[in-house]
Amino acid sequence: MKRRSSPQLNTTQMADISFVLLIFFLMVATLDSDYGLSRRLPAPATIEEEEPLVVARRNVLTIRLAAGDSLLVGDSIVTQAILCERIKTFVVNTTDDPALPERETIDVPLIGQQLVANGHVVRLVVGEDATYDLYFHTQQTITRAYQELRDSICLYHFDCTYSQATADQREAVRLCVPQRVAEE
Repeated sequence: MKRRSSPQLNTTQMADISFVLLIFFLMVATLDSDYGLSRRLPAPATIEEEEPLVVARRNVLTIRLAAGDSLLVGDSIVTQAILCERIKTFVVNTTDDPALPERETIDVPLIGQQLVANGHVVRLVVGEDATYDLYFHTQQTITRAYQELRDSICLYHFDCTYSQATADQREAVRLCVPQRVAEE
């Protein structure tokens, strides 16, 4: 009796093709990444620079993040939308409210004389039991408030948004709305 052999497929090239496909999908596929905050950290402090900064009480807006995703400004619980408006009102102080930051007149290139709250500080106090999600959204709200203020100044003086402005125009707007945020 004669045995019949079954035909076999040549699979040597399959390994090469599967390797190429694997590399292709690894290069093309996007993987979800965690969200984060893009921040430039300050330079390390030297011994000479460790003098405490004294800021007038009226120049500080304190935001507290507490347990249970509580967001407090002063003694009142607020939402992210209200926080954004409070920051904008605090930084600009258009009514010269004595409870809000002091303003001074400075000469801003490309714009001229402007009343600016140069000494203001937005202070963010994060409790140990505050969630990262609350912290992240609060940071986004603070950034959005400053961005909206800068956009409005850019639109008024330069007919463009802050992101569309030239480097000189951005520098002028940063002098009008300096971003000062301290974290604890």
